[in-house]
Order: sequence, then C-alpha cells, then structure tokens
Amino acid sequence: MSWKCACKHENEDTSFKCGNCGRNKPQYLGIKLDITTEKLNTEQMAVWYLMVSHGFYQEADSKLKEFEDLKSKKGNQNFIQSAINEELSKLQDKIFFYTSKCFTLLEKSLKLSPDAQIKDVNGAIQDAASIKSNCYFCLGGLYFNNANYADAIKNYQLSYDADPNQVSIYNIAMATINLPTDRAGLFAGKKNEQAEENKKKQEIDLLLKTIHYAPFSSFGVECGKMLLTRYGLIVTSEDF
Repeated sequence: MSWKCACKHENEDTSFKCGNCGRNKPQYLGIKLDITTEKLNTEQMAVWYLMVSHGFYQEADSKLKEFEDLKSKKGNQNFIQSAINEELSKLQDKIFFYTSKCFTLLEKSLKLSPDAQIKDVNGAIQDAASIKSNCYFCLGGLYFNNANYADAIKNYQLSYDADPNQVSIYNIAMATINLPTDRAGLFAGKKNEQAEENKKKQEIDLLLKTIHYAPFSSFGVECGKMLLTRYGLIVTSEDF
C-alpha cells in the first residue's frame, strides 16, 4: 500500500515523510470518499438539484425564525429600535434571496425528473412539490409577520396549490381574519355592513374547510373552538 502526499507524490506506506517534498505523513481523520469520474445521470442530477434547493429553503426558514424572534422585541425599550429595523430588513432580504434560489433549482430538478425525492434530516421524504409548498409557506409567514395579510394569503394559497396541506388552509383563514375589510379585494367596494358580512362568511368557510381537511388534528380542533367562541357556531355533520 502507499499514501499520496499533497504534492501528488506516491509514498510507501512505511514512509513517515514524503520522499518528494518532505511533508509529514498525514493522519487520516475523515471519511474516505471514492470520487467517480463519471458524469451524473439525469436522475442523479435532479436529486442533487433537489437537495440544494431544500438547503436554500432551510436557510430561508431559519432566517424567518430569526425574523420572528427579533420582531417580538420591537417596541421593547431595552432594545435600540433603529438597529432592530435594520436587522429585520437584512433578514427579510435574505429570506427573499434564499427562496428565490430554491425556486430556481426546483424548476431545474422538475425538468430533469418530476419524481425525484430526497430524505431530510428528520427522515421525511421531500419532493419538488413539498419543498415548493414549504418555500411559499415561509414567504407567507414573512408577509404575515409584516401585517401584509393580502400577500400572506396569496403565498399560503400557493403553498396549498403546490402540495395540499391543512396548515396552509388554517393560515389562509388566520390571515383573512386579520385582513382589514377596506383592504380586502373580495370585500372592498361594498357598503361597510355588507363587506363585513361577506368577510365573516369567508372566515367561517375557511375554518370549516380546515376542519374538513383533517377533523381530528390539532388545527381541526382549534378551528372548532374558534367557530364557537368567535362566531357562536357549533359544527355539525351538516356543515360538511
């Protein structure tokens, strides 16, 4: 056996110094990698794109958590407000940057293999649809935290469209509840009383849809409680 020095010189295994440059024999501490010289095939390339795009999504999600944590400190006199605003702006830019890169690589993966899948660090199977859905959900969270409920709804809807899920429906409902009537495109332009009534019907419908998607989940139960406490409605089988 032999060992190769950084200078590319092959040395006998018993040699403790490189016969070419005199470097000490390195102590192997890592994992040996067998590097192939073959090009990645289409399926492998699609999986690689998927892995990198998921990495960008994780970066965006991490920055959103930082954004939410920092946002909770805003208004606290123990913190310098200008510094908080500057950092919030930087985090927001990073979220937009990472989600944009995620979407770009997802499109490349989809073109090569729509069925490509990976496992995340938790062992959950991820594909282009689930990663895209998570990415839009991340953007929805950013807009929601900025009280931009109209754009939050749009992105939560895109999250649902990419990969139908109950959490997106629930968040569409929460954003709709928080959306001022005069800014709600579906409700604006009508008399105030009619606009409020239309908005209320939409809120109830979204909460019922959340329950219908998965009645026994925590979100399904929470929406049942909200319908009773907020609107005085008890859900029955007739509502479905």
